[in-house]
Formats: sequence, C-alpha cells, structure tokens
Amino acid sequence: MPYIILILFILTSTLCFLEHRLSKKYNITIYITLGVILIILAGLREVGIDPDSDNYEAAYRNYYSSNMLGSVDYSFLLLSNLFNLFTTDVHALFLFYALFGVAFKFMAFRQHSSYYFLPIVVYLSFYYELHELTQIRTGIMSGLFLLAIKPITEGKRFKAFLLILAGSFFHISAIILLPFLFLKSKPLNMKWKILLIALIPTAYVISTLLTNTTLTSSIPYIGDKLILYQKAEQMGTASVSVNIVSPLLMLSIFIYYYLIIFSKAIEQKLNCYPILIKILGVALFSYIALSFLPVLAERVCYLLRIVIVLLFPAISYTIRPRWIGMIIVMLISIIFMNYGLRLLDFVFLWEVS
Repeated sequence: MPYIILILFILTSTLCFLEHRLSKKYNITIYITLGVILIILAGLREVGIDPDSDNYEAAYRNYYSSNMLGSVDYSFLLLSNLFNLFTTDVHALFLFYALFGVAFKFMAFRQHSSYYFLPIVVYLSFYYELHELTQIRTGIMSGLFLLAIKPITEGKRFKAFLLILAGSFFHISAIILLPFLFLKSKPLNMKWKILLIALIPTAYVISTLLTNTTLTSSIPYIGDKLILYQKAEQMGTASVSVNIVSPLLMLSIFIYYYLIIFSKAIEQKLNCYPILIKILGVALFSYIALSFLPVLAERVCYLLRIVIVLLFPAISYTIRPRWIGMIIVMLISIIFMNYGLRLLDFVFLWEVS
C-alpha cells in the first residue's frame, strides 16, 4: 500500500507540470481516474494495514453489541446495520466511506484551486493516509467541511451550516466547526495580520500555564469520547503525544507566517484565502495551547489543518517562475509524507538499521 501511494504521488507530481499542455477534457478525465483509484485503494485495503481498521471491522461485525455504544458514532452503527443486511465484509463499508471522503475533497479542490493536480499532491502526502485510510469517519466529515468553505466565503451561512450538520452525522466533532460560519472573507488588514501572527506566541504562553485536564470532562458526549481516548492511551492500545517544538510543527508555523506575509498575492488567486488562513491559525493555536491534553490537541488540529490541501498549493502563486513554486510545494509535501506514511508503519530506506 505505501509503495502504491508513493507511485501515485510521483505520477501526480509529474502531471502538475503537464496539465497546462493537456486539454481540459484530458485533465478532467485523469483527475476523475485518480479519484477512482484512491477510492478503490482505500476501500479495498487490507484490514490491519492501518491503526484503526481492526477496530472498525470489530465494530462492523458486532454493531448490535451494547459494548459498541460510545466507542463509535451512532451513524457508524446505523450504517453497519444497513450494510450487514447484504454482506459481513467490512470492505463494503470502507468503500462507502472512501467514496464520499475522496469525492467531497476532490469537489472542493476544483472549487478553489486553479490547479488540477497540485492539491492532490498535498493531499496524498498526509491527509489521504490519515482520513481515508485511518480516521474514515473524519474523512467524510472533513470533506464536507472543505465544501462548506465556499458558502462561508460567499456569506451563505445556512448552506454551510447544513454541510457541517451533515458532517456531524459521521463524526460528532464537527460541532467545533460551527464558529467558523461567522468568519468574513474580506482581505486581511494589518489588524488581522497582527492578530494571526500573535496567535502562535500566545499559544506557547498558554501551554505553559495549563497543566490539567479536568475542564474537558464536563463537556457532554465529547468529554466521554476524550476519556475513552485517554484510557486507550493508558492501556497501550493507542498512543498520542504532542511535541510543540517538533520539526513538522516548526515547518507548519514557518509556512503559516509565509502565507500571511504574502497574503496580497495569494488573495488575488484564492478568494477563500482569508477564511483558510484563519482556520489554519486556529489549528496551530489549538495544537500548542491544548498540548496539556494531547488527545484533544491532536484531534482539533488535525481536523482544522485539512485546509492545507488548499493553502499549500497557493505558495506557488508567490514565486516566479511558477514551476519553482510548484517544486517547493512538492518538497514540502515530501516532508509531510514522511509522517503520513508512518501511519501505515512504512519504514523509509534511511531509517533501516
């Protein structure tokens, strides 16, 4: 599986330099074909190749058990009940989640990017492995969140609300996305830039002051979910740790600041940029400020940081010639892939002892 993803990554990176030579018809055909391949790859993957598929298979086959209540969302149990009417093979359910998870994201890519393939390169580097191969319920929900960016940008809050509400059917954590309905898409002024820049040092200050987890236990339902994640970590069945000075986080912060500095150039090409950069700021802030509760910090950050699949390709708008900017985006994606493929227990050659 990891080698197939690597091959697709190389193929898609190559297509980035060819798409301007191809007709719209060919680009769309290749684009859809890539989407279908990713759906099949995720839907028919071997159970056990990722950290969560074994648990999903157990929940799928024992959906009727009272032990399943609370461990997965009701929507998963409902869908398991439905699919079990036809087959006990969990891959039917995997295909369902992969179909909508990939399709929703591919629709969002076309809504916001002038590129066909560069967003897919960024997507393959981390979030395909995380959402379509591991956190499959979040995969559909995050796709709906990306689709909600356009109506949020256009001020169509009710439409965006419906998309986020639909996302909450697949994962209850979608409710944390509701405040973003009120974001404005006006170009960033100096006040906003200062605020966004100040988010990161403020988060580090907060992370040194907060050291207890009691404040989350009183949150209805979500508090119970967090307690389950914490128990799993203590039992050794799940491992979550937050390093607020990790190389990947430092790189993410650097790119975040870079995108703020060159906001004017990006806003001309990406009209939803003001929304996306604010969401990314909150994602990084959450990861650092909530580091005293690793489970919450990671879940919130990874959900919100999905916007990088739209933001990172925009780096190319700030560099001339454009192909150099595209190469830089690909190099950044390779760094992220070093972390994404670890989710599948992939060992790179330089790590072999």
